[in-house]
Amino acid sequence: MNLGIRDVIAVGVPYLIAVGACYMFGYWGAFHINVLEFISFADVAKLAIYPLVASLVFFIAGVLVSELVFSPCLPPGGGASSKVGQFGQKHWRWFVAIPICIAVAGAIYGREPWKWLAVAMLLSPLSIPLAHLEKLIEVIPNPHARHTTLYLLLLLPMMSFVHGRLDAFYVKTGASGQFVDVVRSKLPIENDENNRVAYLGYLGNVYVLREAKTGQLVLVKQSDDSPLFLSSKP
Repeated sequence: MNLGIRDVIAVGVPYLIAVGACYMFGYWGAFHINVLEFISFADVAKLAIYPLVASLVFFIAGVLVSELVFSPCLPPGGGASSKVGQFGQKHWRWFVAIPICIAVAGAIYGREPWKWLAVAMLLSPLSIPLAHLEKLIEVIPNPHARHTTLYLLLLLPMMSFVHGRLDAFYVKTGASGQFVDVVRSKLPIENDENNRVAYLGYLGNVYVLREAKTGQLVLVKQSDDSPLFLSSKP
């Protein structure tokens, strides 16, 4: 791989920030909240990258293991010289246009949050035509390493967005991991045992809560005089 440490850092740091941003926009966007109104863009990586990496580590490991097991069975060039590979090179425009059209239709008409997973699965194979670009071949000469690297680089931001949408979906369906103890927190919010107030997160100096009964969001400013008490689902 013809990349130095400085090149990796120069590309990797903005990429990781972008991956974290995809999670934040996926999660908070489901509640129609623009996170950049509350935090700076530099805070996105700090707030999102660690839970994102923790949730995707097994997925990435599975892709890498699959690549290590099956890649040696492929012919040189990753199958480009085979009949299937030659057919793909001849009609690559269709293989790019069709998944994009289906993904756009799915994003518009599909159901939350699973439609975003389908979109990610449709668009991530676009790494295959990208792997044949001469510039990328110069950077990563090994075909198997190039295909795997591009696939993961394209997939991770989309899976980050999907992960955020899934977390938001769990909150909306009452499967949130944390709820607010309204009585101890002394909050004038409608709450009962069947419709508990969910804790969405912390943005800037504001706690974001959601009333399950009404679906309304509540913003509570952080204060030492009136702390927020949280509890897990019983």
